[in-house]
Amino acid sequence: MRSSSCFRFVFQCFLLVAISLASLWAIAGDSSPVKSGTKELVTSVLQNQIDGFSDGKMAVTKECHVHYADQKIPQSISSRFTLNSICFDIDIDQQKEAISNRYGGSYNESTKKWTAYYVDDRDKRLLAPVTHIYPINNGNNSGFARTTDEVIGDPDQRVRFFSYCLFHGSDALCGDGQVLKLRDPKVTLLPYALGFLRSVDFVDPAAVLPAGPANPASATDQ
Repeated sequence: MRSSSCFRFVFQCFLLVAISLASLWAIAGDSSPVKSGTKELVTSVLQNQIDGFSDGKMAVTKECHVHYADQKIPQSISSRFTLNSICFDIDIDQQKEAISNRYGGSYNESTKKWTAYYVDDRDKRLLAPVTHIYPINNGNNSGFARTTDEVIGDPDQRVRFFSYCLFHGSDALCGDGQVLKLRDPKVTLLPYALGFLRSVDFVDPAAVLPAGPANPASATDQ
C-alpha cells in the first residue's frame, strides 16, 4: 500500500488479498437471486486462519449466509473497485472488539455508538479529519462502516478506503477495499457499498439446510 501509516489499523487488507479472498461483488455475481431484487452471499472458509489479534490467537473464519438487495452497480464503477468480504466466528466480547479494531471501528459502551479506531495518537491526528463512521442497524444485525481518505503519496493516486463489520450472534461479516479515487469523486462505489450493508439480512444455518430425510422441510416451507 502506498501509505503504510494511513491504514496501519487494519489494512493489512493485502493480507486478505494475499490469501485469495474473493471480491464481495464477484461472489455475489456468481450467486443466483433468492427472490426478486435480492441476492445471496455465502462466504468462504479459509484454510489458513488470520492471526494478529490482541489475544495472540488465530481468528477462525466460517461460512455465513446473507441475503441483500441487488445494488445494480454500473459496469463503469464495478470494474474500478472491489470489496473483500469474510466471516469470522466470534464468541466473546473481547474478540468482537479485536475484530472491530482490525477493521477500523470501536464500540463505545457508554454512548452506545460506534467510533473510529486508531492505532495510536499519531494516526488519530493524521486520519481523524478524513475519516467517517457510518453506523449500520438492520434488525437482525448491526455494526459499522468506515471511510478514510489516503493522505500520503501522489495526490493523483490517492483513494478513499472502506471497511466494515456487521455482527449477528457469533457471526462477524467484515470486509475492506477502495470506493473512490480522490481525483475523480464523481465515480464512487460508496453509495452501493452502503446500500449493500444496509440491506444485509443474515440467514441462520437451519434456514439454509437443503430439504431431505434429515430435514424434510426447508425454511421456505415452514
